[in-house]
Amino acid sequence: MPRHAWSGCRPEEIRLGPEPRSGLALLETVRLRRKKPIPVWLRNVIVVDPADGPVGPCWVELAPTGAVRPEPPPADQPVLDGAGLTLHLAPHAAIADALIAAIVTGDRTAAERLYADDLVVWHNYDGIDRNKAASLELIDVLARDYAQVRATDIRIDHLADGYVQRTVFHTVDHAGNRAAVDAMMRVWVRDGRISRIEEYSAGEPQPAEPR
Repeated sequence: MPRHAWSGCRPEEIRLGPEPRSGLALLETVRLRRKKPIPVWLRNVIVVDPADGPVGPCWVELAPTGAVRPEPPPADQPVLDGAGLTLHLAPHAAIADALIAAIVTGDRTAAERLYADDLVVWHNYDGIDRNKAASLELIDVLARDYAQVRATDIRIDHLADGYVQRTVFHTVDHAGNRAAVDAMMRVWVRDGRISRIEEYSAGEPQPAEPR
């Protein structure tokens, strides 16, 4: 099985049964008393990959890397039994796919369902925090001003509280002018809805060749 990681997950954010949890608390105390982090492993964990489905039982390095691998760790590293635990490698994959689809199609209704009522969206080009209503207006502007919006080169790193997405957006306006811009979004997800987005774009959109 290939190596995976869940960047940003902390031990307390993983659904643990009562027995592993008590052991983790003890190991966390030991780690805090040492200057150098020690690896902590769980055995017999079922890992859910969006591409492959459930796979297991696996070894999961709880700290410091979050790596998943089929072979056991070195004998001198502490191990806890993770039987009954399930680790989702991409817990917000469906939300990420739905948001990019809403953006490129100008689907305000879909975006409204994804956004939390207290949503805040920040863009690096103006440094302004926008609320849900203003962010939905931006979706309307995309649908109004462009005949086509596409997203390519999508790369997503999943985190415990959301994800980071790198994308190239391609646009064609109603006059046929084409442009492309590189963008990165840090997205926070809370209770199944998007609570915050920070978007960084690389300068002004650049003219793009037809594809």
